[in-house]
Amino acid sequence: MMRTDRQELIKNWDQSKVYDSSIAIIADDLALDYLSAGAAALGFGVINIYDLSRNDHLWFIPKHYEASDSSKPASEEQITSHESVFQQELKRIAPEIEISVKKEEPSLEELIKNDVVILALQDVNVLNNFLSKEQLLSKEPIVLVTNNYAGALAVINNKELLEDYLKKALKFDKQLQGPVPVGVLSALALEEARKKVLKVGDWDVGLDRVLTYNWNSPSRVLLSDKALSLTDKLKVSRAKIGIIGAGGTGTYSSIAAYLSGLREIHIYDFDVIEVSNLNRQVLYGDSIGKNKALVAAEKLSRIKLKGKQPVVKAFSKGLGDFFGEGVSLEEFKNQKYDAVLGCVDNLETIKLLDEYALNNGCVFVNGNCSPFTGVVSVFYGLQNQFSKPVSLQIHLEDMIQERARKNQQLLRTSCNLARKSPSIVTSNMLVGSAMIGELLNALIGKNHISSPFSYNAYTKSKIGVENYKNLYNQPLKNVKPVADEYLTSELVVQT
Repeated sequence: MMRTDRQELIKNWDQSKVYDSSIAIIADDLALDYLSAGAAALGFGVINIYDLSRNDHLWFIPKHYEASDSSKPASEEQITSHESVFQQELKRIAPEIEISVKKEEPSLEELIKNDVVILALQDVNVLNNFLSKEQLLSKEPIVLVTNNYAGALAVINNKELLEDYLKKALKFDKQLQGPVPVGVLSALALEEARKKVLKVGDWDVGLDRVLTYNWNSPSRVLLSDKALSLTDKLKVSRAKIGIIGAGGTGTYSSIAAYLSGLREIHIYDFDVIEVSNLNRQVLYGDSIGKNKALVAAEKLSRIKLKGKQPVVKAFSKGLGDFFGEGVSLEEFKNQKYDAVLGCVDNLETIKLLDEYALNNGCVFVNGNCSPFTGVVSVFYGLQNQFSKPVSLQIHLEDMIQERARKNQQLLRTSCNLARKSPSIVTSNMLVGSAMIGELLNALIGKNHISSPFSYNAYTKSKIGVENYKNLYNQPLKNVKPVADEYLTSELVVQT
């Protein structure tokens, strides 16, 4: 059974074009997991994975050999086990696709047989070796590289772009990857992969420059050599947060929060997993019918980090009384969170979280997305002059009045009962990951922004902090910055 029905609701979407296509992913470390899971969720029919990871890398998809002594190379038996376990986990996302996993570099002949090629490698020498082959360049490969804070992405279609990318890639040579930039840039890379086999409109054109992202920068896009101090890292490692909603954006917020090494993470969701969730909620492939929060907490707790393991607790209830028996507001207040994250499509819950943050001097990060746009709004509590409640940033009262005018009830149902709306893994992965970038900035008290961080596939810049504006103030020709029939006066999380 295909699990892509929610993305098939997107106008002009033809899933057969994706299913009939093959993609090669040559990656190491954490990028391997994000790209492989995302390609499976999109429904590429054939996924050829070449895992060049080191044994000490971060992951969120289980791999058997991770339990072995990381100071020793994996044995042949462990590698075989790794392949079967990794394939099995990906098959749970999309059982109908064909997946191969190899722990070796592919030959040129293997690569050029694929419709799409993605290279996500931390070793610039290895990357350069691939990109020196003219036949591979004719495939216009998608390339990305990251560290713990930032990264760069490009679709290599000319020599000048290749030179620019390799120059930027040197900043990341052999550095460890971080979940936030990997999540954001993997989502954008998967969007570029999708465009190579399926375009859904005249605006849907490929990337024509090197795109950069840096959560540890006021601009969120300019690269720098700035790193976190020991004091900053301690602030992160001591933080306790609540994530409200374990659906689309909540999946990736939870993963990135855990891999970022926070002290304690509480996940709230009353909802159960259904098949239509699985084209974007990649933790849940084997758990249909179970509670999302409970499964997310159990899956995250399997991940072994080098430092102290975050404590993860699940609450299989909503917040307040909107979904029947929910967590009481008093109980929620007593948790004394350093920050709360809103990953829900319920306006009343967003309003409650906003009031909670305002009354308790707490950080509130809210994420919203449609298939090709997204917004991350941050309320810094009482920390600085930029603080403005999220409800004001996203015009919450206007949304509520607009729904009342249309005689619509505020959403009080699960995403499984509500009217199905278009949704796709890429925007959920991007927004959920970017939410943790904004959370980290808020926790360490740096890089505050006065406008929401936004993603807009309709513009050349794709991402930035100018609230739907292209960073160059030049939208694509004949395309409005944000305009299609999937967008209403508000952006809502596709759960």
